[in-house]
Amino acid sequence: MNWLKGYWELEEEIATSEKKLKQLQGDPSIQILESFIEEKKNTKTELVELVSTFKWLGNVILKLKYIDGMTLENIAAHLGFSASYIYKKHAELMNTMKGEVN
Repeated sequence: MNWLKGYWELEEEIATSEKKLKQLQGDPSIQILESFIEEKKNTKTELVELVSTFKWLGNVILKLKYIDGMTLENIAAHLGFSASYIYKKHAELMNTMKGEVN
């Protein structure tokens, strides 16, 4: 599940860099930053493609929620599980991830 942390870090790097890019209008170093942003976006796309191949239910739930933006109720319906099961599974995943960070 470390891929999710990596995804969030990429999102943060891209957002921060795009903000800097707006501040650098007319600066010669803008091309370097544009290349950096493009590289990060490509990495993010590759990560999403890789995660899309994961079959373990936990990874599928995390991808659908945090990358695809689905609600837990919609994930349950999409995967054919009860909403309570998906809520419980998601809570377990979040607790596991918190343990990995500490």
